[in-house]
Amino acid sequence: MTEEQFLKKKKKLYSIFKQIRQHGQKKKYYYDITGLNARLDTMQAVILLEKLKNFEKSLLLKKRLYELYRKNLKENKNLKYIHIKDNYRSCFPLLNVLVKKRNKLKNFLNKRNISTNIYYPLILSKQKIFNNLKVDKFMPISKKISEEILSLPFHLSMNEKQVKYVTNNIIKFYNK
Repeated sequence: MTEEQFLKKKKKLYSIFKQIRQHGQKKKYYYDITGLNARLDTMQAVILLEKLKNFEKSLLLKKRLYELYRKNLKENKNLKYIHIKDNYRSCFPLLNVLVKKRNKLKNFLNKRNISTNIYYPLILSKQKIFNNLKVDKFMPISKKISEEILSLPFHLSMNEKQVKYVTNNIIKFYNK
């Protein structure tokens, strides 16, 4: 009998171990227990080492895309960027913005084949794992951000035309 077969027989144990492996989540971005982030295998390590060779080039490209978004949307008062402090440097893993009418904008963009995401829709103080702390009332800024944050398309294969398509549709949404 393999370990997996044994654990499947012990469904509860299997379920708990699987949840731990998935950062403590049963459902994406909803944490019930403390989990792990420890899944880098040999193949992933080889790929990561190759990607590191182009890291500076990738950072410059992402910064250029970020600046293009900002330039195209600079007049839009319905959208705020997360501030990067002076003398700080971002690796731009995502392009998160704070927007008014977030869910309506998300649906509008989705209908135009523009994929967006809402990472961590539930603030930490509302996660089941932290229920016993009773700190939710001390988190008004986190709550507000979680209701407004939207991640826009932002990847190394994007080009200027694609950024323009996204930003034009955001402008169109707020001008209707």
